[in-house]
Amino acid sequence: MWDDLGVYLREVNGPEMANKSISELVALDPVSTSRFIDNKFKAMLDFIMSSDEPLGKVTHYFWRRVYQSRGAQHFHLMLCVKNAPILHESLLDVVASFISKYVTCAIPDKNVSPTLYQRVTSYQTHKHNKYCMRQKKTRRGFVKVCRFGFPRPVTEILTIRDIIESIATRTTLSPNSRLYYIVRKKECVMINYYNPAILLAWNGNTDIQYVCEKTAILNYYVIKYTTKSEKTHVADMFQDINHKLIRDINSTKPLRSRLFNIGLRVLSNRESAALWKPVTFTWYFTLYGTDPTTTIRWLDVNIFRNRRVKSKSDMMMLDWTPAIVIYYESWIDDHYPKRPKELENTNLYSFAQNYDIVKTRPVSSKVKYYEINDGKKFLKRRANPYLINHYFYDGEQVPEKYFFSLLLLFKLVERRA
Repeated sequence: MWDDLGVYLREVNGPEMANKSISELVALDPVSTSRFIDNKFKAMLDFIMSSDEPLGKVTHYFWRRVYQSRGAQHFHLMLCVKNAPILHESLLDVVASFISKYVTCAIPDKNVSPTLYQRVTSYQTHKHNKYCMRQKKTRRGFVKVCRFGFPRPVTEILTIRDIIESIATRTTLSPNSRLYYIVRKKECVMINYYNPAILLAWNGNTDIQYVCEKTAILNYYVIKYTTKSEKTHVADMFQDINHKLIRDINSTKPLRSRLFNIGLRVLSNRESAALWKPVTFTWYFTLYGTDPTTTIRWLDVNIFRNRRVKSKSDMMMLDWTPAIVIYYESWIDDHYPKRPKELENTNLYSFAQNYDIVKTRPVSSKVKYYEINDGKKFLKRRANPYLINHYFYDGEQVPEKYFFSLLLLFKLVERRA
């Protein structure tokens, strides 16, 4: 139903495709289709982060590209909105007002907003199918219940339920498992949540939800799609290849040819029936991403840590005395112990999260910095903190390494001059 996609595919494939439908063009040219969807999604991110603020002032985001079994791709996107209210920390009226500002399920007037009306009725209207209907045991026997909670209850005011009750009923297919229900009329019981500006820009199904609780459910939701395993028979395929290599140990085929055949077999053993996944892996379309301001810093929390040896050119400039240091400086062993006196009460985690070392003095008067190494370098405070990443040890399997890593990150170490 994307007319702009049809125009693009006809343009790149020549006049002989003029009479083809969009579905036929997608099947004939999945590469260009994937490129188009990728560019459109990036444009959507630019719109969400723009000064128009269709979903509020977004400070950070994380997205994940996922494929349905038939090969069509969709996106999961988590947004962090500045000053968004949090349940039990803000008044219920403030939370309800925030949700109502950005999410709705109303069917617009056909005469006033014909385009929005068409997209709501086409994309946001839920229709039961075998995928969503589940068998549920009741006192009267087994009944079929929609796993997405449709039809949704009619309500004249936005209602917010208790967090614990909501979480407890999420696995029971209860019709009241959602944390909140926005204002909904009788004719809108099958309409999914949406944002009018996002729906008009994307021109496809959207499911806008506000996460207003601080629970592990949110982290699980994000991690689940980041580390989602792929249904494939690659493991069995590699076992067959291993047996074949053993049989053909004296094969005259070059190694490059064998590796190429392995790659072809990996792509052909994917579950997807369409060419979308092979296209994505071949053209290196990113499967997940974050906003440009989100940067990660790795900290080595091992008891015995690796050190980077200085380059040959730096070695030639050293004064080879007994106190010579052939390693580059590190955050844990050098910069943090020699931190400025003003940061004496700062732990390693906060120190590495909020500061950078630069060779030039910051020009802006708004930037906070400290002179280090006798004024040769400067410790500059970052406007956007790093996300600290480090190895997580199992406290039961390796308790010594587990507790050492925690003490290293959060116990104050005496400052060295």
